Amino acid sequence: MAKNKMLVVYNTCGFGHNEKVDWYIDCLNNILNQDFDEFQVVVSSCGNSVPVIKQLLKQFGTRIAYNFINERITVNQSFNHTVQECVKRYGEFDSYLYVDSGINFRDNKDVLAKTYDLYKSGPYGMVTVQASNDTGFKEWLNIDGVITDENLVLPVGRACNLHTQLFSNEIVQAYDTKIIPDIFVAYCTESVFSFVAAGVRQKWVILKDLVLEHLKSVDGATSGFSHIGAKGDSTNNLFGGLDIREIVANPEAKESGFGYEEMQGVFPHDPEKYEDGFVKEPDRLKEFIRTNMFLKKEAFDYDKLQHKFLMSKAQEIS
Repeated sequence: MAKNKMLVVYNTCGFGHNEKVDWYIDCLNNILNQDFDEFQVVVSSCGNSVPVIKQLLKQFGTRIAYNFINERITVNQSFNHTVQECVKRYGEFDSYLYVDSGINFRDNKDVLAKTYDLYKSGPYGMVTVQASNDTGFKEWLNIDGVITDENLVLPVGRACNLHTQLFSNEIVQAYDTKIIPDIFVAYCTESVFSFVAAGVRQKWVILKDLVLEHLKSVDGATSGFSHIGAKGDSTNNLFGGLDIREIVANPEAKESGFGYEEMQGVFPHDPEKYEDGFVKEPDRLKEFIRTNMFLKKEAFDYDKLQHKFLMSKAQEIS
């Protein structure tokens, strides 16, 4: 059983040459000011400059943890790596909050509490907190504006954009201490999230009413990685020469209940594989995702990434 309620991962990247350290500091202070117990804050820093690193350390010292990664990788990969390094040192958490560097909690001191309470209220593997822009609601859900009145459980195959999102420990355990599928160079990741959750018999829900300020592309869109990729197709931009169309051509994709980029009609899931919003064979779907949506160790070895991890003093392990 996880001993810690929540790991809050604030994600930054310096490869886009657009660092805003004063903004980072303000965002982190507003995270630390939350009215919530038992949470650990870590900066997942990928390629940030020495001056930025020094300013963060000067401002926060050992109040928070840091994972300084010195290789050009995607935010999917840097987030996964930071989660892994934290679990090694602190043990498992009950939940893991991804926070985009462009998100600022401002004076909303109950963001963590509201998100966690919703997470614990149902069979939820993912909880999205709304952003002030770039939500994807119109494209994915045909919704204009803010979701109010009631929390919205996303139908399987639907999605929204990743800015502030809580993930369950069941997902971490199911996918080898990785959360976000890491085969994607840029875009399309969110299109598989509902299936990632379904593989552990959980759902994806959007928290109503609460909207967080979002400064779009603070570190640069996709931080230096191409949106299109070698095949000239934004829906088929994968690492290691992988081809999404070959992956979904595998009969097991359809049989397991998987789907991909349904908004663009690439590969719709088979609704007959689901009942009451849950996939009928979760272990089968989980295994398909685990073996096809995450890079093999020989293609990408998290253990070999050049990085430096600094623990927070408050939770330092003796």
